[in-house]
Amino acid sequence: MDIDFMERFNSKFKGVFRPENDYAEIYVLLLYWQDVRFSGFKEEADALQKLFEADFNYPRDHIIRFEIPLKQSQIALEAAIYNFILDKSQDSLLIIHYGGHGDADSDDGTNNQRPRLAVWGNSTADGPTVAWHKIQPRLLTEAEADILLIFDCCYAASAARERTKAKNRVELLAAAPMKCLTPPPGPYSFTSIMIQELKSLLSVRGAIVISELHCHLAKQQSGLFDTAVLFELQRGSGRNIRLERLGTRQPSPTPPASSLTFRVLTRKPLDEDVFRDIIDWMDKLCPRVVSELAVENVYHTREKLREFVQEEPTEDMPRPMFQQLPENARQEALDLCQELDVVLEGGAALSRLPSTFTPNTSRDY
Repeated sequence: MDIDFMERFNSKFKGVFRPENDYAEIYVLLLYWQDVRFSGFKEEADALQKLFEADFNYPRDHIIRFEIPLKQSQIALEAAIYNFILDKSQDSLLIIHYGGHGDADSDDGTNNQRPRLAVWGNSTADGPTVAWHKIQPRLLTEAEADILLIFDCCYAASAARERTKAKNRVELLAAAPMKCLTPPPGPYSFTSIMIQELKSLLSVRGAIVISELHCHLAKQQSGLFDTAVLFELQRGSGRNIRLERLGTRQPSPTPPASSLTFRVLTRKPLDEDVFRDIIDWMDKLCPRVVSELAVENVYHTREKLREFVQEEPTEDMPRPMFQQLPENARQEALDLCQELDVVLEGGAALSRLPSTFTPNTSRDY
């Protein structure tokens, strides 16, 4: 048994299971332009803020609104994004919603085809623009938290073309595919219909997995002008992002209703890489019903211990190391071999070792 590994496991798991919420904190950033030719984007941001405050119980100071200015738009938006992700921990969720115009980024006026990356505009023509595709890579690489991007603009799926290795999970819910347009703000806009679906799902289920929300938005009954698209930009923990109402207080601890013991065998020795993989698996993919997780025993490969116990004398080492141990230590090693066989093979290999240590008096050690 490796006490160090066991203590590290249990130290990692202590207090990580939250009965109510996946995230310790959730922050929302609502983006729209200062002055737009189509009205309604600010009003839809109002509706979103009301939804997150009233229905999801997000703290008001965790919901930030930013009007993209008409001058120095790129620099201002970059500063707002980087300030938003600053000091947000790994157990947080960041939600960024953009409501505005999207640019096709397909023609630069010289008949040269552009790469169709994510570009946002203040108006359909001649207004200021921001290159979101230049901001997103740094956002994903610098942020510690999970990120949910919700873009309600024409060509919204263009943002999925910029893939960058992120630390945690990143999902993009785009109002339209890359070459498609979206309706302006109003009852048939993506944001308005999404708010309706979120309210409906929350009242029925209490928690909304974004992939489920996407499925509901894709149904004909949703009334969307075009089919929304969901992208997994970075898998992270592997667990889908889920939105739920935040509890108003910390839940009081409840006694466990049941207990389950299971065995984990690894194909490789328990080194640092394997340790991190198992930690990530247990920590990130553990179901909500689990209230506590503890490792009781950690064993390394028993074959190495058996080789040590059964080592034969050689010319270079006439007295093997095992034989040099005190008798109580030798017996403890044999007992451990037997314990490993019981744990890993159900006792099938016990016959390969003696039950007690018997000195070989025929050898002159």
